[in-house]
Amino acid sequence: MKRTISMILMLLLLVMPACGDNESGYTDVPPDAWYAEAVMALREKGVMDGVGDGRFDPQGVFTRAQLATVMYRLAGKPAVQGEDGFSDTLPGAWYADAVLWASQTGIVNGYGNGLFGTNDPTTQEQLAVMLWRSAGSYVLGSEYADPDCVENAAGSWAFDAVRWARVDGLLTDAVPFEPTQPAMRCQVADMVYRYLQLLERFSDVDAVSGATPQADRGGSVLVAYFSCTGTTERIAGYIAGSLAASTYRITPEVPYTDADLNYGDSESRTTLEQNDPDARPAISGKVEDMDAYDVIFLGYPIWWGQAPKILYTFVESYDLSGKTVVPFCTSGSSGIGSSAADLSRSAADAVWLEGRRFAGSTDSGTVADWVRGLDLEGKEGKMKLTIGETEVPVTWEDNPSVAALRRLLPLTIQMSMYGGFEQVGPIGQSIERNDAQMTTSCGDIVLYAGNQIVIFYGSNSWSYTPLGHVDLSGREMEALLGSGDVTVTLSPG
Repeated sequence: MKRTISMILMLLLLVMPACGDNESGYTDVPPDAWYAEAVMALREKGVMDGVGDGRFDPQGVFTRAQLATVMYRLAGKPAVQGEDGFSDTLPGAWYADAVLWASQTGIVNGYGNGLFGTNDPTTQEQLAVMLWRSAGSYVLGSEYADPDCVENAAGSWAFDAVRWARVDGLLTDAVPFEPTQPAMRCQVADMVYRYLQLLERFSDVDAVSGATPQADRGGSVLVAYFSCTGTTERIAGYIAGSLAASTYRITPEVPYTDADLNYGDSESRTTLEQNDPDARPAISGKVEDMDAYDVIFLGYPIWWGQAPKILYTFVESYDLSGKTVVPFCTSGSSGIGSSAADLSRSAADAVWLEGRRFAGSTDSGTVADWVRGLDLEGKEGKMKLTIGETEVPVTWEDNPSVAALRRLLPLTIQMSMYGGFEQVGPIGQSIERNDAQMTTSCGDIVLYAGNQIVIFYGSNSWSYTPLGHVDLSGREMEALLGSGDVTVTLSPG
């Protein structure tokens, strides 16, 4: 009898699937679940882990620290230095480098008053915003508007991000997108996976190991801002989105508390600082390559009719000679007043444009209209082209594609020979194009498919967007491009 029972048990073990024998690697993720492919892909890439004991916990919440960690892994876990400036994070904690990196790059920010919300659940709109910032904070126009779409239920600060997520296919029909509700772990996995697929469709760059998120590759325009309550940060995001610019959050070494921001208290920190002409609050971190930027938008809230003294710390920390500075401020009622003029005296060799004050309720369209009216094209600097080690003379076209390319600088492109007449290489993302059928000539530089640059040392007929022309002879072009693959560098000139 015992032998018969043993035989039955052995047969059952042979035919029953192992408890953890699941393609996703987790016992609680069915192979046919709508999120299973995403969970498996992110696990294999080392981007998103389970909760232990072979479980993924699909319906569980995902904290803000966990999302910062996912974004940090997507960026390739670059080295970081400095302090994050938040009072509720712990140095050396498992999330410390991720939160520091995310705060320094502007991808993840705190609530204001020095709080990050480490263990708070990530809301669905926060998830969309962080992916949107990583992608470059692109603002989609009114042609994508729909009165029944999910972005209309999002906060104003998240509206553009949620619209982008909807239009670019990051949202699933499997579960409703509810902007203010916590994001389930399965939703996080699905949206992050869709984001990676989006990058792969528009770029030859490996989305996980390619080191630099697109939001950091904003080229010659920097939007630097100081924000305690999130109002100035939102306007800064609108500016950066309209220009595909880089962002830098000015973070104090000692965060401002509610008591510090009590303007009615004559002994509060802000009152004392604003009434001390020599006050220069210390900043955590710095802009690593300020020389790369020709135009700097400088944003701040109005405190006692002036820019906070930490703005003076920032301006006086760099050589801004020859750069164009565009101040902007936020306030409930006060105008920009003399705040920009007073601040400009700390960088008198920069070119200061007239600033503007924005209310907290200002929408992205209003900000974008203001930016367009600044006529920054001539202020963004020239662009130089280097083939291998040789800088070559170029006559660039005056069109939106060249302007968009300039905002990606500096840019290194690995080119490949093709057809015996051209070198072609990816720029890492799609930019505006206006293709037309044309026959190229030796030296022509064109945009192909919106995301690749082609330089000709021969000729071809196809549909391209013209970018410029290398002013060298056919023999010189053949010598530079006709002997194998080359590396091309585009940089501010």
